[in-house]
Amino acid sequence: MKTLKTTAILFLTVALVGCASHQQIMSERLSQSANAFVGKNADDLLKAKGPPDATARLSSGEQLWTYRATQAGTRKGWTMTIGGGGKRHAPDYMTWRENTNFVIGADGLVKSFTVAVE
Repeated sequence: MKTLKTTAILFLTVALVGCASHQQIMSERLSQSANAFVGKNADDLLKAKGPPDATARLSSGEQLWTYRATQAGTRKGWTMTIGGGGKRHAPDYMTWRENTNFVIGADGLVKSFTVAVE
């Protein structure tokens, strides 16, 4: 019974660490993609990504363009040894949301960005 409890705790810990790692990896990829637009004209962003999902005017006069996307895919998953050496493997199928905010200056240039992966 103690072994089963220990195995369950270990499995949950690994699963949670895997989620954090995936979120971090996706955030880094999204940041690299967004960073390519910093310093460029907002028209370049518009041509590449299409119209934003939402816009807002900031008190500074700058614009905030928000892009949202829902992604789906699989990741490596987990393998568990059961009893007498039998193994169970299941890849994880998951969905996640990506939000990217770009700040567009009054001069029409992309000033900065923020990303969030949920």
